Amino acid sequence: MGGVAAKCSDVTMDKSAGALKPLDASSSEESDDEDEEEDSEDEEDDEDGEDTKTDAEAALNDGLKRGRTATFKQLIHHSRDIGVDEAKIMKAEQMLKQHKEQRRRELFEAELRDFLDGEGAEDLEECLSYEKKGIEYGVKEILMDQLKKKVADLNLRKSLNNEEVAEAKLWLEVQTRSFVKAAVGGRSTVWVDMESGKKMRAVVVLDLIVRNFLVQKAGGDGSELGTCPVNEVVPKRALAIEDIANSDFFLELSGVDQENAVAWIRADGSIWLFVEESDRKLDELLAAITVLSGAGLPDPDAAKRKGKDSKNKKTMKLQGTPDGGAKELSPTTPRAAKAKAPESEEQESASGASPREKKDKKEKKDKGGDKDKKEKKDKKDKKDKKSKKNDD
Repeated sequence: MGGVAAKCSDVTMDKSAGALKPLDASSSEESDDEDEEEDSEDEEDDEDGEDTKTDAEAALNDGLKRGRTATFKQLIHHSRDIGVDEAKIMKAEQMLKQHKEQRRRELFEAELRDFLDGEGAEDLEECLSYEKKGIEYGVKEILMDQLKKKVADLNLRKSLNNEEVAEAKLWLEVQTRSFVKAAVGGRSTVWVDMESGKKMRAVVVLDLIVRNFLVQKAGGDGSELGTCPVNEVVPKRALAIEDIANSDFFLELSGVDQENAVAWIRADGSIWLFVEESDRKLDELLAAITVLSGAGLPDPDAAKRKGKDSKNKKTMKLQGTPDGGAKELSPTTPRAAKAKAPESEEQESASGASPREKKDKKEKKDKGGDKDKKEKKDKKDKKDKKSKKNDD
């Protein structure tokens, strides 16, 4: 440009400078640059967001690893925040739930094993509580079967209530009456020879006074197989007697016959073996003979023997007391040992006199003493009088 012109008309323009730009041209260009930068940043953010979603989805699909439960839970919350597909999130939540249930079940199974091996398994209420939790947690069948068997066993061993006692008594009475009615006329059964293992049809006969059993062959000549007093028989399932259950002849019997086999154990130790026709008849026989023989009742002499033994055990001897026929002395306290009784008291104690006898004896002694004194006084008075008379 030239120097300062005096007039506007004198101003000359440099043609090489190019066309003039509007005043807002520069600001417009800067705004466009900023928009482009923001667009590029948005695109980068979108790309980063997509990458984050992709990574989150991959982590969710990868599943839950043991020991990473808390991390996986945080991943689910983060995935929901960044907009991961809800179906994938729900699937991950289901995996987390299943993992928690499995972990809880494993811990409970370990606790249940310890419980079954301990003394607490003898408590029916505790067993029922564990059974309820086991069903809720989906415990393995093998463990639940052990627990159910324990519950069934405890139910069989628990005390009967009044109603159950009445029902049991009625059942025993019915079974006994049915057995006696059949046995008086001859009750059919199967006799098993324990030496040869041979089976034969037999009849058990009970005499009218219900004191003796007679076993004889069925039909034919009805030869006698054996006889014994009713009160000397103890019936028992053959399968419960190890020597019989493991014997060769018994193992040759069919499964049904083994289940229905019953042993009559006699007082001399010998055993008769029978096979009943059905489990109902087996129960009838077991119940009836147990009642008739008194096998289920306590020994009346046992209490006396126990009391006598207990009394002998409680009797104490002082050190140095002779064993052969000497009188046993009861133990004394240290205070009583120091205060030795006078000799006269010891003699009276040894004599075994009662307090009443001691008092009567003392009174008699006192009266005797007074009488002696009186007699002496009378003699003295008579002597004095005689002496005075002689002096006169």
